[in-house]
Amino acid sequence: MEKKRYFRLKTRTSLLVPSLVWIFTAAYVAGSRRVLWSDGFLAMRVCLVLLILSTGMVLKNELVIMTREEYFKWKEEEKMPVFTEKARKNLIMFGMLALYMIVLNPLGFAPATAAFILAVMCWLGVRKPGVLIIVPVLTSGILFYLFKYVLYIRLPLGLLKYIL
Repeated sequence: MEKKRYFRLKTRTSLLVPSLVWIFTAAYVAGSRRVLWSDGFLAMRVCLVLLILSTGMVLKNELVIMTREEYFKWKEEEKMPVFTEKARKNLIMFGMLALYMIVLNPLGFAPATAAFILAVMCWLGVRKPGVLIIVPVLTSGILFYLFKYVLYIRLPLGLLKYIL
């Protein structure tokens, strides 16, 4: 007879960020029915595949499979932390992504992306001024060029509509 397996997560908040990303993705697709029929849907499919893969990686890292005895021993001995340092970092990153999505249309793709990359680099501890200036500007410029002129994806211009 096969033993019954019990599953638990390493932390209670480990699936918080993937769940929120899934909710926002579903809301975006539901709110924009034209996405399913437009040329840009290829990009949406790629993003969905990446979302599925990243959720699977989170599950692989956070899911613990145990026997019945191990599970009840764990229940008695170990209390699961409610809010860990890893969860705090994930929530900060999610907040930065949410802020990026909010300012994307008013500022435009290139300035918002440069500001987001700069904020993430500062948050991760990069302190060299040359790197903090060159990397965000160069990265957002290359991405803008690739999306607009190679992949022909319309991007929000924001402040750039007065320049371009």
